[in-house]
Order: sequence, then structure tokens, then C-alpha cells
Amino acid sequence: MSEQIKEKVLSLLKNYPEMSRRIAALRYELAHPVRVSPQEMLEAMVFHRGEEGSTANTSDRDKTYRVAVHFRQKAEQINREAVRNTLAELHEMEQERDRLLRFISLLDEREATVIRMAYLERRKVAEICGALDVTEKTVLTAKKHGIAKLCELYMLTAPIRA
Repeated sequence: MSEQIKEKVLSLLKNYPEMSRRIAALRYELAHPVRVSPQEMLEAMVFHRGEEGSTANTSDRDKTYRVAVHFRQKAEQINREAVRNTLAELHEMEQERDRLLRFISLLDEREATVIRMAYLERRKVAEICGALDVTEKTVLTAKKHGIAKLCELYMLTAPIRA
């Protein structure tokens, strides 16, 4: 078994809760993007002084308006790019998470249960022993074998994903 693959598998397992939180945060950002309305942007950019003796003439206001419109278009482009980047990051993270969960589901039942409880649920060995009514040695063996099998699955698919 490649040490690099084993490190990747262990990292994915240990970081699973954080990955799940990050996915939830990205989904929230996509559902609730922070944006400035085009009208607000134009109002902020166009200075219109209705006072007598204003130093801004019509030509200056027209130029400022054109700059404001260009700025709004640029802001919309930046917002679209931000959404695309967020979607790309979200897609990549969900794929990695789904792949890990799929590979765990391919393990023997006891190994899958121990891996889920130990890494995804962050339960201690003693808790797992109590929940499954098995010895500590059984839990540690199932965990060790489960990780080894996950590494094999990742090694099998490594050439495909490269």
C-alpha cells in the first residue's frame, strides 16, 4: 500500500466533519449571495448636486454615469465569476466526499460501521465498543482493515482520476 494513498485516506477521514461544514457553508453562500444592487451602485457613483453653484457640469455627470455603468457591468462579471468559483469548489468537495462515502459503503459491514463511528461521528474506541458490544481489539482490527481496504480502493481508481 502506498504511504501517500494512506495519508490521503486518513486525511479525508479525519477532515470529514470539516469538509461537511465547508460544503454546507458553500451551499449557503450560493443560496444567499451578498450583492450590491445595480441601482445602489449607480447612486453611489453618480454625483448629482442639485445645489446652485454646483461645479459639476452636465458633461462631467455624463462621464461619471458611463463610468458607473461600466463599473456595474464589471461588478456583475465579478459576481458571476465568484459564483462559478464557488460552484467549482463545491463540486470538487462534494465529489471527494461522495467518493469517500461510496468506498466506505463497499467495506464489510463491521469495518464500515467502525470507520463511520470513529471518523465521521468522531466517537472514541470505548464508545464504539459499547455501541457494538465488541472488544477494543475487534474495533481496532476492523478500523485497521477498513483503512487498508479504503487505500486499496483509492489505489485502484488512482490511474482513472489522474
